[in-house]
Amino acid sequence: MKEAEESECPCCGAAIGDAGYCTACFKKPESDDKLDKVLAEIVLEKTQERFAVDVRWVRIGRDPSNQIVLNDDRYSSRYHAWVTYESDSFWLEDLGSTNGTMLNGQLVDKRELLHSGDQVKIGETEMTFRLLS
Repeated sequence: MKEAEESECPCCGAAIGDAGYCTACFKKPESDDKLDKVLAEIVLEKTQERFAVDVRWVRIGRDPSNQIVLNDDRYSSRYHAWVTYESDSFWLEDLGSTNGTMLNGQLVDKRELLHSGDQVKIGETEMTFRLLS
């Protein structure tokens, strides 16, 4: 019984996939998602809206449960991509989206390391990733 409980997402109860995150909401089951401080920000180019990155994962897409919601971008998927913080670095990963995720003009086909100033494009939405420390 304990094994089954460990393979369920604490957020929504769906199965945890082989990659270590929920197959429904794409959240990694970590006991402490909050970082000690804001380490980065993601800036939407069109509106200049800023999103502080103070958690270990930031999911981006059309679904309202995402941390960055792109509800007016018809080319983004419900759960399009996420930025994760692991081993003192930030990473960008496409979550199997229909139209793909671009990093500095290149299609992301595996998890990619993010650097300050990197340009990310999801659907028609362009954003900049910036380290703050």
